Amino acid sequence: MRGKMLGMSVWSSLFLLVASSSELTSTAKINEEFLYGVFTQRCWDQIFVERSLDFQCFKLILSKLLGYGIVFASSILKLPQIINIIKARSTEGLAEAVLYTETFGYMLGVFYPMHYGQPFSTYGENFFISIQAMVILCLLWYYNSAAYSSREIAGLVICYVSFALTLYEGSMLSDQMWMFLYVVLPQLMVASRVEQIRKNYTNKSTGTLSLITCLFYMMGSLARVFTTIVEVNDKLVWMGYTISFVVNTTLTLQVLCYWKSGAKATTSYAAVQGEELKSVEGEELKAMKSV
Repeated sequence: MRGKMLGMSVWSSLFLLVASSSELTSTAKINEEFLYGVFTQRCWDQIFVERSLDFQCFKLILSKLLGYGIVFASSILKLPQIINIIKARSTEGLAEAVLYTETFGYMLGVFYPMHYGQPFSTYGENFFISIQAMVILCLLWYYNSAAYSSREIAGLVICYVSFALTLYEGSMLSDQMWMFLYVVLPQLMVASRVEQIRKNYTNKSTGTLSLITCLFYMMGSLARVFTTIVEVNDKLVWMGYTISFVVNTTLTLQVLCYWKSGAKATTSYAAVQGEELKSVEGEELKAMKSV
C-alpha cells in the first residue's frame, strides 16, 4: 500500500511539473497595490466614482473577501480537532504521516508565496494552520509518550526549526529548488492523506477526526482554487489546491459515513483510559494505606 501511495505521489509531482513547464508563473511578483486590502484603484474608481462594477472587478473583490474570510476562519480551523483529542485523551484514528507531512507543507505554504511577493490574503491561513498543526503534534507526543523518547522529540523539533529557518532565508534556495519543494511536498501531503483515507476505510471509523475541521478544509481548498486563479494564476498552486479539494472531500464523506462508529470508538477508548486511570489511582491509594 505504501508503495502505491509513493507511486501516486511521484506521478502527481510529474504531472504538475509537466503542466507548469510551458508557462512558469511561480516567480511572478504581485505589483498591484490595493486600497484597504480589497480594491484596486481602477475598481475603487469604478464603484465609488462611476457607480458601476464590471465582472473583472467583481471577481477580484470576491476573491479578496474570500481570501480574508479563509484566513480568519483558519485561526480556529483545527480547534475542534484539538478539543476532540483532549476530550478523548487520545490521537486515535489520526495517521501520524499526515500530522508530520502537513506541518512541513503548511510551513512551505507560508514561505513560498511570501518569497514571491504574493498577497497575504492568498496564503495567510497557512500561518495559523501550521501553528495549530504543531499543537496537535505536541498532543501526539504527549498522549503517546511511551512511543517517543525525549531525544526523538528533540530531533523532530530541530528538523522543523531548521526547515523553517531555511525557507525564511529564501536567498539560500534557487527558483528551481523552490519549484521542486512546492511540487513534491504538497504531493507527499496528499499521499499521507490517502493513507488517512485508507486507515479510515480499514477501521470503518474516523476516530477523533473532526467533521467541522474536514468541512473547513474542503470548502477552503475549493475557495483557494478560485482565489489563486483570480489573483495569482500560479499553476503549481492552484493545481495543488484542486488535488487537495478532491482528497478533503473524500475525508469529509468518510467522517459522515463513519460518524456513529467513530463516536462509539472514541467514547469506548476514553472509557477504557478512564478505567485504567481509576485502577492505577486505586492501587496507589491501597499502597498508601498499607504503609
